[in-house]
This record gives sequence, C-alpha cells and structure tokens, in this order.
Amino acid sequence: MPQETEILTEPAATGTPNSIILITILVGLVLLGLFLIFQKSYSSTPAHLLTNTSIKKNHIPTFLIIGPSNSGKTTLFHYLSKKSSVLEANANGKDSDSDNEANNDKKVNNYLPADGTVTSTTFNINNQFKLPLSSSFKKNHILIDIPGNIQISNNLVPTFLKNYLNIKGIIYLIDSNASDESLISQSNFLFNLLLKTESYSPNGIDILIGLNKSEIFGSKPIFKVKNLLINQFDLLKRNYFQNRSSTIKNIDTDQMNQPNSNSIDNDNSGDNDNDFQFANSSTSFSFDQLEGNVDFFTGSLYKNDIDRWENWLDERAVN
Repeated sequence: MPQETEILTEPAATGTPNSIILITILVGLVLLGLFLIFQKSYSSTPAHLLTNTSIKKNHIPTFLIIGPSNSGKTTLFHYLSKKSSVLEANANGKDSDSDNEANNDKKVNNYLPADGTVTSTTFNINNQFKLPLSSSFKKNHILIDIPGNIQISNNLVPTFLKNYLNIKGIIYLIDSNASDESLISQSNFLFNLLLKTESYSPNGIDILIGLNKSEIFGSKPIFKVKNLLINQFDLLKRNYFQNRSSTIKNIDTDQMNQPNSNSIDNDNSGDNDNDFQFANSSTSFSFDQLEGNVDFFTGSLYKNDIDRWENWLDERAVN
C-alpha cells in the first residue's frame, strides 16, 4: 500500500505588512501637515530676508512688540502666544486642564521655548494669536516680535507699517532698571516711532509703554520714566521743527545710540504736513498732541504681573 504523504500548506498571506506600511505613510503625512500648519502660524524669520515685496498686504488686526534687547519683549511674545493658544484650546473643549494652567500658572518660563530666548536678529510672528484673552469668544489676530537691534528695528518697523494695514497697537517694552542714559538713547527711537505711527492713519496707533522688571528694588516708577521721555521728546520736537525747511537726512544709527544724541529721522517730513502736527509746532511736547493714545504701565514678567498689559490688548482687540 503506497505511503500517504501529508502535504502541509502555509496560511495565505494576511497582508499585515502592507497595512503597517500604509498606516506608517498616513501617519507621516499627518505629522508633516501639522508641522507645516505650525510653521505657518508661528515662525521665526531672519530679518534680512524680509523686504517690502516678500510679504503680502493684509487687514488682519495686528499687534507689534518692540523694544531694546534684554527688555523682555521676546519672553512676552512667547508668553502671550502660548497663553492665547491654551485658552483657545480650552474654549474649544480640547483640554480640560488648560484653563487652570493659563490662569493659575505663576511661572512665565513654563510658557517659553525649551531652549529659552536669546538676543537675535530674527523676528517672531504668530499668525494665530487669539484675542481677547479674557473672553471665550475670540478672534484671530497677528502678534509680531521685532528684534531689539536698533538698526534692524529701524528697517523692519516701516516695512510692517506699510504692509500690515490694521495695526491695533504697539507694545514698547522698557527695562525699568535701565539707566537714564539708556532711556535718553531710546527716546530717539521712540520719537521716530511716533512720527511713523501718527502718519499711519488719521487716528495714529495706540502705544503701550510697558515698564518691565518692576519687581527689582530701585526700578524706576512711571512718573520718572514719563517725565524723562517728555523732556527728551520736547528737545527732539524743537529740533525737528527747526530743521523742517532744511535738507532732510536719515538718522545715523551710531548717532542714535549716543546717550546725548538729539537727532531724529526727518525722512518723512515732506510726505504730508497733517501727518506730523505734533512736531510742527514750537510749543512744548505733550502726549495729548498725539492722535494715538500712549499709556504707561509697570509690570513684571518674572512675577507674572502683566494683567494691565493683557487688559490693554483686550481693550484694543474689541474696539
């Protein structure tokens, strides 16, 4: 009797390896899409790559953060950006713990990038900045942090003013422990900034001068900083008025950094006489002469004491 041979057959391939490959590809595409979205909404760009033709004009409500290096402005940018996104996620029911984190966290460092912040020549833009912070009904805004380098700031500010057509306000951050000489030097930049913001629109642009690091003993109170700036603005205004009929030249950056420099940038003086009414008179300078409002508030990023700055943003976001 012939011996029967048992034939063993392997189970048909289930296709599992192909499924794993397909799932891996899909996950990769999703992660790539999320990365691109994040890059679009929140990015850092070298300042030298920005030109008037490299960005499109838009009417999205925008806030600028400006100030000298080490004033805390980039820390403020990351803090506000993270807090805005956390509150937005909570409002959409995406994270039940986010609200407690945003409202009760006392450490600003928890809102900063893992590698911290450093002085750089890059500007930061958050295209998904949601305001008001204090309301569950938020609208999209843009938040821009401009480098503290004076030469870069002088180049970037006019570019942003030209292309962002709905700037709701500017936060100018100051180290309240800065020396009088440093504040006098900053007054030159601030006065030139006022010349530009007053010509931006019939109503100018509102400016918040935030005195950061107020928790440090010996920090300057508001009245001292305000009076110092008024005195310097008065000198700069008179200088501007006296040179209205002379040949206008751009201010030299090195001269601007000199503590006792009283030079200003008169490059725009011939654009429209109505744009510079506050500088066209020999009368003493006053903030009341400006179309835009200028507010002074102390604060401390280190102590998470910036409620007045946040309220200032919210007020302009709803108006």
